[in-house]
Parts: sequence; structure tokens; C-alpha cells
Amino acid sequence: MHIPKRIIRLAKERALQSFTSLAEQTVAEADAHLTRSMSGASSTEMYNINHLRTFLRSEARVLRTRMERHFAGLLERAMVTMHVDLRATQTQDIDYNSLALIDDDVLVRHLDVERLVGRLRDAETTPLNRVNLTIAVMHNDREARERENPFRPYLLARALHEALRETVFDETQAKQLFEALGAAMTRRLPGFYAGILGVFEAGGVNARLAARPSAMSRAERERLAWQAAARQLTGRARGGSGGGRSGPATIAPGMAGGPAAAGPQTGITAGSNAGANAQAGAGGALSGRLLPTLERLRELQQAAAEFAPQGQLPDFLDLVWDMFHQPKGGGTAPLLDDGAGNNVRNALDTVLLAMQQAVAGGDPAPAPLGLRVLLADHPDKPAGDSEQTRIMDVSALLFQSIAHDETLSPLMRTQFERLFLPFVRAALMEPELLHQAGHPLRRLIDRLGSLGEVVEPGLPAPALPPAQLEAVVATLLTRFDADMAVFSDAERMLDRHVATQLAAIVPGVAVCAAALAEAAADSARLAGAGVAMSAALQPLQVDPRLADFLLATWTRVLSHPGPGASAAAALLPELLWSAQEKNTPEDRAQLMRMLPHLVRQVREGMASISLPEGPSQSAFDRLVAVHMDVLGGKQEVARRPMTLEQYQASFRDFAIHEDVGASGGWVGGFELEAALTRRQAAATLHAKSAARIAQAQDADLLAWARPGTPFEMRLGERYAQALLTAAPAGDSAFLFAVAGQAHGEIYLRDALLDAMEQGSVRPLENAHLFDRAVQTLMAGAESLSD
Repeated sequence: MHIPKRIIRLAKERALQSFTSLAEQTVAEADAHLTRSMSGASSTEMYNINHLRTFLRSEARVLRTRMERHFAGLLERAMVTMHVDLRATQTQDIDYNSLALIDDDVLVRHLDVERLVGRLRDAETTPLNRVNLTIAVMHNDREARERENPFRPYLLARALHEALRETVFDETQAKQLFEALGAAMTRRLPGFYAGILGVFEAGGVNARLAARPSAMSRAERERLAWQAAARQLTGRARGGSGGGRSGPATIAPGMAGGPAAAGPQTGITAGSNAGANAQAGAGGALSGRLLPTLERLRELQQAAAEFAPQGQLPDFLDLVWDMFHQPKGGGTAPLLDDGAGNNVRNALDTVLLAMQQAVAGGDPAPAPLGLRVLLADHPDKPAGDSEQTRIMDVSALLFQSIAHDETLSPLMRTQFERLFLPFVRAALMEPELLHQAGHPLRRLIDRLGSLGEVVEPGLPAPALPPAQLEAVVATLLTRFDADMAVFSDAERMLDRHVATQLAAIVPGVAVCAAALAEAAADSARLAGAGVAMSAALQPLQVDPRLADFLLATWTRVLSHPGPGASAAAALLPELLWSAQEKNTPEDRAQLMRMLPHLVRQVREGMASISLPEGPSQSAFDRLVAVHMDVLGGKQEVARRPMTLEQYQASFRDFAIHEDVGASGGWVGGFELEAALTRRQAAATLHAKSAARIAQAQDADLLAWARPGTPFEMRLGERYAQALLTAAPAGDSAFLFAVAGQAHGEIYLRDALLDAMEQGSVRPLENAHLFDRAVQTLMAGAESLSD
């Protein structure tokens, strides 16, 4: 995968700047930690700590400078030597006369560095893993290897170790300082790799999903076909045959802009030589089909050279990259503009809209690369400016690549041909859609791409019935004028059709989807009960154990549908009054009379929600402990004691508002298990996940999680194809049908995100359709640059 050198250079600069800040924070943090550790230290420990603090405060500047120098040198070497395949070294190439035993001191130092590397790796795992994957993607590798990452933690640990060796000559003190500074660096590391990753993502490099292993990846086959097509094109040019150009192409030489919003997710798998030769031989027909696209790319290349300043030939690969990873530059006239600044339709859009309406009426869609010829032959001969011509060429190249995508069914290719004109018009109106993955039209293209993929025969086809798919596209062709919301409406229409179809044809989906919807409603009521309970308890003085019982357990009883909810709400004043200290004989007698009824009501309430025995008994024991303290006179004195009547008045208007909890889209594992049990739905629930903080890539991962999208799921030691069949709870629970398996698999949101990050659940394709088309064009540009 091509990544412009400027992005790599910016990542390197960011790493150097971040390390300078990290070194300063590390020394300061170590000094502060040593100061805190003086409290309670023995006299011997105090002596050592004072010695270390004296060194840090007197030599801090020297130490930081040497750390920075060593890191810069190590990084420079790593940038040069990264991705060197050490496995290529053959045994016969080794000079055994040069081998020597490793010195004990060297081994000890190596182990010390490796221990720190492990701690640094754990301090910022997810961003580091994604940087590793980004470097692998850069080299068209299917596997992320940390040793090939020039920013790996080893460089940080080694820089610290070498700086200490040069400034501290006492081995014991050096070891103590290395431990103290290493611990400080670990605490201050979070953000270091996130910053480097941000540089790559700002430049449009997003490597979020691990590549799917295969003997010979489709991207590698395409690369071979592009190379064959380039050789064929070169041979034709040398033989004097014309390239068949349909007209001059222009391209803006200097596309200004800031960071890109999104970019392709890519993973390439290298194949064996035998596989490559076989694919190269079988790719002759493919290379022939790629020739028209390659000719248009060469026109763009030649136009870029013509418009470049004297002696400054642009890098064509960077130029193609920037088409999809740089925001639109200024100076482009809007499509709906008559040239005088009036917001009216110009001649170009008038002709394109007429073509679109003709396709909606049943006329064949124009070939993407033939649009320029049609416009040149049109009676009105509408002409756009150079930027608009470039956008039309880029759109044509993209849809030409989409038409050749081997994962799409023939029906879906036909529908994409019909969508070509709306895409051209939308790109001319909003050129930023080429850079924004979240644009409604981009989302629709990717959604159709996932629905058009061919999956294993053991799974139901994710594609819509032809009549419904044609109706959605026909509606879009008829309605689209200038409002981009039409594409969002079409996507929602697709989602409704897909959900209805899958519920009808896949066994068990309907009952599981109903259980998911029921659990979502129960969870919304539970969240609403929690909000209402928190608000009611806030002005009161409540025993913390009772508050925990009410918020963690009794809210489930309150939110459970049925007649028990009103009885649970009526019991709240008695629960609160019973936990308050009792100072008079009358109050103690009333409590003794109340407790049997109270205990029975609590047990019945917890039984009504089928709470498992373990959590139920634990919650009940906490409540009993509160009452034992009250009866034993050990309860804390209330600052403002309240009577039972006052508690009843306080909770007279207590009510649960479900809409408060519904906004979060959360589904509880307990609620879902209960709903599945009630409906006797056959499904395995994956509810456990590591405690996670919301991250930027979560939205990108969940963009795949739409009904009808094919996945691969790891079952034991193998992967099986799976189809996402329902997600009715709003990005909170997802139902999969698995090939060869009678029951479904249900993942809650965080559990699915963990599984996707770990690679145990992954989309059948590791890049969306639009991004795959961009990859194809980049491979074509690379073949011209070779």
C-alpha cells in the first residue's frame, strides 16, 4: 500500500516531539515518586533514595538530552531497516567464524530492557497494536509484527538504558534508576502511540482490522494483473497503437487541504511464488479489462506532468492518494451555479440530470469511462471547469473498479452501473464525499457492497430480492436532485427490507430478534428506574448498603413488567424507614412487626425477576446486615430522622420514565438472558468484555455491524462464515447466524468490539467497497510508476 512520504515524515517528527516531552515527564515523575516513597522508608532505603534524587536533580538535563539523542539515532536506523525479512537469510550465508558467545552483562542488560518493553507495551496496548498494523499495511503484509514497527517500545526502553549507562557508572545505582525511571515512563506513556496513530489517520491511513489470511489475496492478484496491463499498454504505445483517448484530461496540480477524515482499511496477504505464477497466467483476461482504466489513469498522469511547475514533476502515487485523502481545495465553482453566482442549475448538471432521469425510466446506464464521450457528443456540449472534469474522471475510475470487484454478485454490479450518474452529480456538488467515509452516499455504496457479497452456500444470501433492490435504486434515481438526505433514506429503506427478509427466511431470527427487542425495552426501563431512584435518594440520608441494594437490585424489580412493579414501589418507604436508627420503644416495636412482611415482600420481588441464587442471596445478606445493626443499636445516627409517613409522602410521586433510559441504547446481559429464556430462543450469548473506554475506532468497527453483512467467526481452532441477521437494539446487541450451526450467536456491544479488535469476529472483507476501489486505483497507479 502506498503511503506518501510526507505522512511517514510527519509521524517520525511527532514521535521525536512526543519522546522529548515523555523524557521530561519521566524524569519529573521519577523524582516525585522517589520523594513520596521516603515516607516510612528505613535509614538504608532513605540513603539510597536521597542519592537517586540528588542525581536526578543535578543531572536531569544531561540525562534527557542523551535519551533524546539515543532515541533519535535508534529511530533513524529503524526507519531505514524496518521490514527487513530476516527469514530470507540462508544458512549458507552465515559466517560461523564471526559467531561468539553472548557476554553475561549483555544478556542481563537485554533482559532488563525487555522487562521494561513488556510494561510499556501493556501501558498503551490498543494504539500500539494499531500502529503495528499500520506499518504492516504500509508494506502490504497480512500480519502485524512489532519488530518491524520503527516506533516500537524497544526503542524507548533502549534509549533510557543507553543514556543511563553513559551517565551513571555505579551498576547498582544505574539499575535502581532504570527501575524508577522505567516505572515513571510506563505511567506517562499513554498518549505517545495515540499521537503517532493520529498522524497516520489524519493523513488517511486507517488500519483498523486484521487482514484475513489466505493463500493468495485478491489485492495481490490485482497487482499482478495491473502490472501485466501496464506492460501491455507500454507494448501498444511502442508499437504505435493509439491509446484510444476520448478527450483531454485535466487535473488540479496543487490540491490544498488539511487532514483527511477517513481512508481505506487495507490488509494484503503475500502468496507463494507458485500461486503468483498461476494467478499471473490466469490474469491475462483481467489485465485486458483493466486497460481502459489504465489508459485513463495515464491521461491523469500526463496531465499532472503538463500542469506541474518547471522541473517539479509530481509524484503520481501521491497525486492519486490525495484524490481520496485530501479535503477539496478552493476555487471550484459549485455545480448548481450559472456562472454569475446565482444558485440555479448550470448546463452540465442539466444534462447529467436528464441522463439520470432517462436511466430511471429504463434506459441503459452509460459506461463509467464513456461518460466523457457522451457529454462531448451531446448537442448542448456542456463543459465543466478543470476541477469538475477531474472529479468526473475520478468518479468514472472508481465505478469502473467497483464494476470489476469480484466479490459482488452480477445483480449488484448492474445496480451500481445505474448509480453512477447520481454519484457523479453528488461528487460535483460535494467533492468532499471523496474524502469523507461518513458521507451518506459513501455509506450507501458500502452498504450495497456488503449486501452484494457472495457468501457460503450454507448461509442465507444477504442480498435483497431483485425486485426490492431495483425498487430502492429506482426511487433514488427518481428522487435525487440536490438533497443528499435521499441517500440516507435509501439506506434506511434497504435496512428495513433486509431485516424483514432475514427474519422471514432464517430459522430462529424472528424469535431471537423479538427477545432482543424485549431486552432493549427492559433495559430502558431499568435505566429509567436507576435515574429515578438516584434522584429520589439524593436528598435523603441513606445507609450506603441499602442504597447499593436499591440501585443494584431493587431497581430490577421496579422495572420488571407486571403487577409486582407497583408493589415494589410501594415498599420503598418501608425499606428506607426500616434502615434508620430506632431511638424509641415504639419505633423498635413497629420495626419488629414490620420485618416479617418486609422480608417476604423482598424475597417475592427478587423471585419475580428470576435473579440467580448467588446474586440474590448476596443482595439479601447486605439488607439483613443493615437491619441487624438497627436492632443492635449500631446504626449511624441520622442527621435528619424521618417518620414512615414522611418517607411515604416523599415517594408518593415516584415514577419511572422509560424514555430517559432508552436514549443510551444499552442492553443488559441479565435482561437479555431472561428474555431469551422466556421465549425459548436458541442462541449463545456473549456478554462478557473487558472494561473498555470508548475509543475513536469503535464507530468504524460498528459500521460493519449491519444486518446482511457477512462475517467470519472463530469457533475453536477454525473460522466459520457467519451472517449478521439482526441488530434491533440500536448498536447494543447483534445476532449472527453461523454456517453449519443450528443456534445463533448474540454479542452485546462491548463484547463484539472486543471480539473484532482481537480478530475472533471479522467482516468477510477487511475493507469497505469504496475503499477497495481506491486500493485498486492505487495498484494501477503503482503499475504506471514502476
